[in-house]
Amino acid sequence: MEKIKYKNHNFIKYLSEKDINSRINDIAKLLNKDYKDKNPIVVGVLTGCVFFMMDLLKKCDFDYEISFVSAKSYSGNLRGKLSVEEIDENFKNKDIIIVEDIIDSGATIKEIYSRFNSLGPISIKVVTLLHKNIAKNIEDIDSITAFDIENKFVIGYGLDYNNLFRNLKDIYIDDE
Repeated sequence: MEKIKYKNHNFIKYLSEKDINSRINDIAKLLNKDYKDKNPIVVGVLTGCVFFMMDLLKKCDFDYEISFVSAKSYSGNLRGKLSVEEIDENFKNKDIIIVEDIIDSGATIKEIYSRFNSLGPISIKVVTLLHKNIAKNIEDIDSITAFDIENKFVIGYGLDYNNLFRNLKDIYIDDE
């Protein structure tokens, strides 16, 4: 079993690149069916989404626009104050796909979803790579999840620990 040690954390491989790519293919098939001839705006939640979003969009056959929003709720592996940048583009009467790396408590995606919903879109769908089993009050959000995971800190494939480890091709989980 592959391991990474950083400070007082031991991370073990949790999801392989092969497993991630397989789920991306599945999700792209669903999106290709749902968004054929719709030209949605795909909004990535920076910075963790970049690897997932780009790999997903490479497999999408429909036309789309790309945008990004910045949100931050962690410092190291500790949850901090939620910060979401202002959204200044026109999303009225548009289909929106929000791509997120991880839904943790649900607070960040609820805030982002609410802000986009207030802009008068046709539809909003959230696509997330990881969804922790502790996320609350997000049942009303139309979403697709690649992997449901336990409530542990993860790194790799865009997910970071103080901006480190994003470049790993696999996802590792804190083996506490």
